[in-house]
Amino acid sequence: MNSEKIRTIITTDGEVDDQNSFLRYLLYSNEFDTEGIILTSSVYHYAGNPEKQIEPYRYTGTHGVM
Repeated sequence: MNSEKIRTIITTDGEVDDQNSFLRYLLYSNEFDTEGIILTSSVYHYAGNPEKQIEPYRYTGTHGVM
């Protein structure tokens, strides 16, 4: 059996479903060679949508929002 750990890069958008998956990954992270963790997000998700009564969630910018 090969004892080398699998090289892994994790991408997450920070939404609740990905937060849960990321926490699960951390529980088993000793089994992997984690090369990187990349946080991505949609500016529209974090900026909210006033027309649909969706409040901003951890939004840090104001430029480039249509």
